Amino acid sequence: MPHDTSKGSTQWRVVAWMNSLCMVRDRPLLGCGANNWQLQYPLYHRAWAPDPSFDTRTQATTLHNDYIQYWAEFGILGLIGFLGLFATAGR
Repeated sequence: MPHDTSKGSTQWRVVAWMNSLCMVRDRPLLGCGANNWQLQYPLYHRAWAPDPSFDTRTQATTLHNDYIQYWAEFGILGLIGFLGLFATAGR
């Protein structure tokens, strides 16, 4: 049974989250850079879950999980800063 890896599907999101966590693993402190998730993601998608239908038309521009995407782009320091915004918003 083929997996539904179309953009936005549940299986696509799980695969994308796992691949993005691999991005975090490779660059935990500084990340891959602001707005570079979309540019770096294809390298991880093809390595962990080969998908012949994956191309620029089927690739999402965002991860649909801000926390993991910010962690992948800005590293742990950026994620802490992002979460700090929520902590200080109520004050």
